[in-house]
Amino acid sequence: MIKDFGKSQAMSDRAYLPIDVARVIYFLAINVARTKIRCRISSLCKDEIEEGLAWSRAQSWVPKEIKMMLKDDLNTCQVPAYSDHESCEGP
Repeated sequence: MIKDFGKSQAMSDRAYLPIDVARVIYFLAINVARTKIRCRISSLCKDEIEEGLAWSRAQSWVPKEIKMMLKDDLNTCQVPAYSDHESCEGP
């Protein structure tokens, strides 16, 4: 639900939030689901998620506590529906 809100706000011309804020919410929701409850909630490939997490952490306005939650734990997180070797080109 939060991921979908972030995504819709990032893509809307009439959004309530600035696009950059919405993008951070989107990638934060994806990463929290993956690292805390071991659930894949996005169809994005590993490379796209890593890029989004890195972009989000690079934003100077994002608080350090949120940046810690945006830490890329994809290589240590074992989610059944997500292969360690999966990339944008496929498995």
